[in-house]
Amino acid sequence: MKELKHVSYLPVLLWCVTAYTQTPTSKTTGFECEVVIDIYNGLKDWTSGHAYSGGQLLMGDDKQMIGAVTVVNLNNTDADLNADGSDIVDLDDNMVAISPGTTIGRNEIDLMKIVIRKRDPSGPLSGSGNVIFKAPPSVRLWSKATKEVPVMVPPGGITITPAELASEKIYYVEAITASSTMRDIKFEIEYNGHNDYAFATAVWVDIDPSTQVWSSNTTVPVLGVDLPDADWIWMKESVNNSWVSASGQRYGFGPHYSGQPYYGSGTPYQHVLTSLLPGIQDKENGGRILFEFTVKPTGAEELVDFDCARQKKARPYQIVDFIEAPLSLAPINFPFEAGKNIEDANDDSNNISDEDKVPTNSKIYSADRPANWIIQPESPDIGFKINKITFIEYVRLQVKKGASPIVGNLGNGLFGSRCSNKVEWHCVYYFRRSTADRKLLADNAVVSASEPNKTTFFGGNGNVVVNVSSTSSTDSYTIMFHHGDTPNDPSDDGWALINSVGSGDFAFRNPDGQSWTLSYDGVTVNVFEGAVPFNNDETYYFNVFNSNSKLNEIGLGKFDVTTAP
Repeated sequence: MKELKHVSYLPVLLWCVTAYTQTPTSKTTGFECEVVIDIYNGLKDWTSGHAYSGGQLLMGDDKQMIGAVTVVNLNNTDADLNADGSDIVDLDDNMVAISPGTTIGRNEIDLMKIVIRKRDPSGPLSGSGNVIFKAPPSVRLWSKATKEVPVMVPPGGITITPAELASEKIYYVEAITASSTMRDIKFEIEYNGHNDYAFATAVWVDIDPSTQVWSSNTTVPVLGVDLPDADWIWMKESVNNSWVSASGQRYGFGPHYSGQPYYGSGTPYQHVLTSLLPGIQDKENGGRILFEFTVKPTGAEELVDFDCARQKKARPYQIVDFIEAPLSLAPINFPFEAGKNIEDANDDSNNISDEDKVPTNSKIYSADRPANWIIQPESPDIGFKINKITFIEYVRLQVKKGASPIVGNLGNGLFGSRCSNKVEWHCVYYFRRSTADRKLLADNAVVSASEPNKTTFFGGNGNVVVNVSSTSSTDSYTIMFHHGDTPNDPSDDGWALINSVGSGDFAFRNPDGQSWTLSYDGVTVNVFEGAVPFNNDETYYFNVFNSNSKLNEIGLGKFDVTTAP
């Protein structure tokens, strides 16, 4: 649950009294209109009958006291595209329908349904005039559930003859703009001096990326303080405490605290990690971003449940000892690229600590921290780690009445309908095994070498320094020590530098008696002996990585993750 807030029950009681004492459904007190209007929530495929949490008939007084609800039709339910690959927004699409076998789209689901009928289906109407059906300019009417055939609404309303009501008259209602207030869409029937009416609400969630997204190291809004409406306790804990860097940054790219230990106590590496990273220090490296959304109209959470959803496409790689080129790890595609629905989420498994989806003053929030551990003791052979990710952030909703709310970890998959624009953003990182306690740190150099990795039971305590040049190629290297054949002659000791195909260099001890210098393919290796001499066959491993693509950033906009690393 969200944090408890001070609530005054007086406005609620006054609303109830006002709502239940408003004008009766008939213009003449005590007489019911012979023609009635039934209204159904949106979020249902009226063609197939499949409900996406919606489609409920508003029974009794509910059509006036609660009203129907739907999404402003600014999404792309049927997943059709313009020539440039952009979405054809359903509002601009006169037919929102899918072909048989299509899996990435759905038939239109965001139209409310209105049925106009005689109160007594078996009896005739008592008057001789026509029925007038009035609808506001904030909606469009269609005669089919997939749009296709528009219904024009004259200034005075639609005239329906008594003969036309021999059977029910059905319209499908498309919301073209968000409601300014709850239940501000009114549909009305007039017949023989009496009326019946129903209300509806059209919901949309706005985001202005220029003012409602934070992804820079220089921005520091504190949730609950600078952003007082971000008040969900677990999200505040994440952004304000768990994701903060040692230097106090909450957003942007760089090292930061993970908010949790690497492993539980008692694991083989726990003592190592505790000694290397005592207390709250930077344990991850990557990006952090925060989104603020504005719900329209205020109070829409009375009718719907929101969920901040995310899609991602990623290409992770790593370069390890013995391997000369980047290894592609499990690639991730957007769901719609794998035949799933265009609104299916695949990066929304956490609904607890990275989003505040219950509006406060019409604001909801989501955040993310795509990152990598700085120390990976279980994989000491990783020389370089790369990940290129493009994300799509959006909000979706479900009708609250008669539906299970979106709670807990019910995130990945297809739920309800999208009710916001899509915000594209990306995070890219290139990390290198460094000399600083062998941490994986940001690598921005075109050509770089990973910190040489000692083999198990390495005895000597000397050190190795690797320098590269612009001509150095991406490759893996082995440096191996060999005692000379002449006993007690240290000048005969040598080191071999060998690349992945067995080419390289061999060097005897330098005249200083304490170092060796090897060079191959623009790579220069200097080995320095320590107080404890090297043993025969002691070996180091390292990699050289040459790439003009190296980048470490987080920000708005898509990123072509398919380019070679």
